[in-house]
Amino acid sequence: MSERGNQFISEIQSQKEVARQRTAKWRVANPARVKAHNRKFTRQFYAACAVPYTEAELAGVRQRFLAKVMKTESCWQWTGAMMGTGYGSFSFQKQPQNAHRVAYELFVAAPGTQHVLHRCDNPSCVNPEHLWLGTPADNADDRERKGRGRYGKVRQ
Repeated sequence: MSERGNQFISEIQSQKEVARQRTAKWRVANPARVKAHNRKFTRQFYAACAVPYTEAELAGVRQRFLAKVMKTESCWQWTGAMMGTGYGSFSFQKQPQNAHRVAYELFVAAPGTQHVLHRCDNPSCVNPEHLWLGTPADNADDRERKGRGRYGKVRQ
């Protein structure tokens, strides 16, 4: 390679190193923002890359999903894998996802990047009739209205 080509490559590498160091400093200074950014990016990435299922494949996924559900008079209780937060976990589109999000996608429509919220306030419920879509602000308002906020009840 020519001298000019080598010089060009070394300039690019030094620019990359400066950018990497700047990013590392930002991540250390803003850990909460990094976590939120990563969570949002992951949700958007998987929503964009989701492989569409054929109707026959969806029927198989629905059957596998419903095998982990105990239907009661009102709620559909998730009996499969659970996360520490009380929400169910189900492997869908080659990754573990919240069971209530999968229920909404299988029986209603794809939620995209919106939050799937519970009307019944039961984290293990996957009944599509108890689920609705909302923004992060709707989620925060619903949490406060139901008294599950940081301070336990709505402050006035």
